[in-house]
Amino acid sequence: MLSGPSLCGSGPLIENGTCNENLCGTWGEWSPSNCVVDCSATTTNQGFHLGSVNRTRECATSNTDKGMPDCYIHTSSCLSDVQCSVTVTTAESSTVPNVPVLGEWGAWSECSSETCGSGVRRRSWSCFTPQACVDVEDEEEACDNDPCDNWSQWSSGACSARCGEGVRRTSRRCLDDVGIIPVVCNERNETCNAGECDQDVDFLFLVDSSDKVDGCPALLRTGLTKPVTPQFQSNESTPVYTKMKEFMSSLVTDWRTVEDSKSHVAVQLFSEACSLSSDYNLNLVKKISDNNDNVTSYIDSINYLCGDPWLDWALRCTQRKVLTSSYGDRSNVPNVMIALVSAIPRAYRPSNFLLSTLSSSIKRRGVTIITVTVTPNSRMSALSRQKHVEMMRTLACQSTSGACPNYIGSIWDGGSPAQRIRDALRAANP
Repeated sequence: MLSGPSLCGSGPLIENGTCNENLCGTWGEWSPSNCVVDCSATTTNQGFHLGSVNRTRECATSNTDKGMPDCYIHTSSCLSDVQCSVTVTTAESSTVPNVPVLGEWGAWSECSSETCGSGVRRRSWSCFTPQACVDVEDEEEACDNDPCDNWSQWSSGACSARCGEGVRRTSRRCLDDVGIIPVVCNERNETCNAGECDQDVDFLFLVDSSDKVDGCPALLRTGLTKPVTPQFQSNESTPVYTKMKEFMSSLVTDWRTVEDSKSHVAVQLFSEACSLSSDYNLNLVKKISDNNDNVTSYIDSINYLCGDPWLDWALRCTQRKVLTSSYGDRSNVPNVMIALVSAIPRAYRPSNFLLSTLSSSIKRRGVTIITVTVTPNSRMSALSRQKHVEMMRTLACQSTSGACPNYIGSIWDGGSPAQRIRDALRAANP
């Protein structure tokens, strides 16, 4: 048997070569094809899918007599950002079609803070590629953020408005030990209505501070000197004067536009004759223009002057001095004068004609006059009371007969002072 090397010399025993390379003379066009993507395959870090392309072409003319060769198939790899259609199962086991596989659901939001108890929470679909976010809506589901099973009753705070509509803060507490409670669960705001707002006015209290109010001679015999300061005033020593101050304080406290300074208050005492040429015996405790904060402190500070009850002189000073712009009178705000007057003896009592004249002059300035009796009925005889009521009606209504809503009776009558003034103003100015 002959050996290879001795017969053929050195070199490989098998040699490979090409054949049938030019069997086709003319090839046709490659067939079109898309990148075929396996949606379960891992994507690249750029967010593309790895897929493949299969293309074919056929031979148009042959170079041999053996006929047409088979069609030629070419396969290659490709990358695609095509979207895959899959089914995603949500928390409610519902399905959301057309959700890209290149993404995931985000975390649930906190339960909505608008309510305590039943609420809503939401989550969104986060996509890995911008093109993968078509027709994907946020999911939402019901939730409950009430951490307590045993609540106290709601308690309400004060209305933020002194009148009209405002806001009231209400709160409750958990009777169980559950740790921190969301504010939305134990506090809430609710609308409130503090009632109809009062008219903006400039009040003037014309206050009888004469010795006819509480009998100053008896007081002075105890060793007091006039004026009697607030520290020596009480329900026992000066019951009428104290009641007058309570009447005024209650009115300004309950009048709903005094606190916000839309309504102002002035206080004028009358005792002895008031001088028109100076401020002598004007006794103006508070001007309209004075600070309107804490009005009751002005009223508390009033001295009891213990002089003679010259009402007509006080009215002249009211007209020519107090209700003027130099003392703070506001031309765009109505004036209401509230005269608190005792049963003045005949020797000091002005005639009804004089009172009617003075009243008319004051009213021409746009002032509404309201009169109030301060002397208790038990201290007046029938005749004294009759003459006193005629005087009060004349000052308020310029008449001793007929209806007179501006004379509201006595400080000793029942009812809220502020409400009595409201009713008088409505009746006088329907």
